[in-house]
Amino acid sequence: MKDEAEEIIITLTNEETGEDKEYYLLEYLEVEGKEYAVFLPEDKEDEFAVVLKVEGDDFVDIEDEDEFKKVIKELEDQELSLDDESEDDEESSED
Repeated sequence: MKDEAEEIIITLTNEETGEDKEYYLLEYLEVEGKEYAVFLPEDKEDEFAVVLKVEGDDFVDIEDEDEFKKVIKELEDQELSLDDESEDDEESSED
């Protein structure tokens, strides 16, 4: 997996408006042996993440709907796991 400390910013173009928007790399994740990158908008105007497949040095769209669903499920599972850990930390600090 790539070095998560490196700062990566990409520019994506909205196909409908032609507007460019910058996104920064939030994290890498691996699902079924394939690597994916999660990006968030630089301006945080909207909170929608963009998930792209990593192919060599390139980031490409995930075209297969089933593949996309697996990646989203993994992200949701990670988020739930992080939520559980923070709840456990809060409970132990109350003791």
